[in-house]
Amino acid sequence: DYDDLAMMARMIQSGPQEYASADYVQTNNINCTEQEWALTIGTEDVPFAGTYEGNDYYILSLHQSRGKIGGLFGVIAERGVVRNLSVIDLDCAGQADTVGGLAGINRGMIIGCGSGVNLHSEATIFRDGELVTLSSLNSQVNGIAYAGGLVGCNQGIIQDSRSNAAVCGKTAGGIAGKNTGTIRN
Repeated sequence: DYDDLAMMARMIQSGPQEYASADYVQTNNINCTEQEWALTIGTEDVPFAGTYEGNDYYILSLHQSRGKIGGLFGVIAERGVVRNLSVIDLDCAGQADTVGGLAGINRGMIIGCGSGVNLHSEATIFRDGELVTLSSLNSQVNGIAYAGGLVGCNQGIIQDSRSNAAVCGKTAGGIAGKNTGTIRN
């Protein structure tokens, strides 16, 4: 759940030797019910260097309005791997310099991941007992410098991944706002 994600981010920052390069496995979908995501998993000082296996589950409804680097993951290190995870309805309000629907900066590997759902429908579903339109689940990724539907700045490898997020920034892209790495499939 949201509390586990937040605890993971805090543990990586407070105990980088033990937690930043650990392996994590998501065991169900996580609905964050529009929680404010003030942390990121990994930062420039302590990047995420472990493995995050999403098992084809999703994380839904995170909202971020502060921080220099934005996304569920802030910085993924060269040894870091994130795979088989979708982030839906991650909204970044445009305060971050570098932001992505999954990660701000990727120097490692992202495999089989997705961001956003890109629904243009007035059809409705129930979410947490409330009626919401499907189009409200679209991710909105807004950054000051680099904004990407999946990654703000890619310096690593992105493979077999997709993005349907709406993106806005000085340098913006559907998968990566800036790419000096490799994007395959």
